[in-house]
Amino acid sequence: MTKLHLTLLGPFDATLDGQPVTHFRTNKVQALLIYLAAERDYPHQREALMELLWPDMPLESAQVNLRQTIYRLRQAIPEINHKDRSETVPSLITDRQHVQLNPAADIDIDVDAFERYIDQDPIKAVDLYRGDFLADFYLADSNPFEEWAERIRENFRRKVVQILDSLTIDCLRRSDYEGAQ
Repeated sequence: MTKLHLTLLGPFDATLDGQPVTHFRTNKVQALLIYLAAERDYPHQREALMELLWPDMPLESAQVNLRQTIYRLRQAIPEINHKDRSETVPSLITDRQHVQLNPAADIDIDVDAFERYIDQDPIKAVDLYRGDFLADFYLADSNPFEEWAERIRENFRRKVVQILDSLTIDCLRRSDYEGAQ
């Protein structure tokens, strides 16, 4: 049985049951996984994914590239535990129109934990923030992907600064000057 863990804050990292996933054939395979994980609440139209990853490519070429990228992602991460651990499920759900990371799959993503901890335990949220969203990942040939990543990056930066500001104010109120530093 396999659990997928993705780290998107700081350097990108993917592990299956604690073992690094390093056999992504291209950075587009990683980019597709990252995007589907960060935006996993709904299925994505294939045309939108083609425009995100291959914005200046003719439609037929982009279609071939997307099919190959989906195939390669399925090779890298074929199946994942179901959330209830009763069985394994495919990592992706696809049809002729849409692609989605399987919502039934047991996937642990650091950005989810960060969001949960903001109100529950802000110190843990700060500890999870190992750096900017996708700090070491860049798609030079895709401005739309980079613009999307920058929006997410800025959102997380703003949140961590707000948390740190709140924690500092709390420490100062308690005269904990060392903690405030």
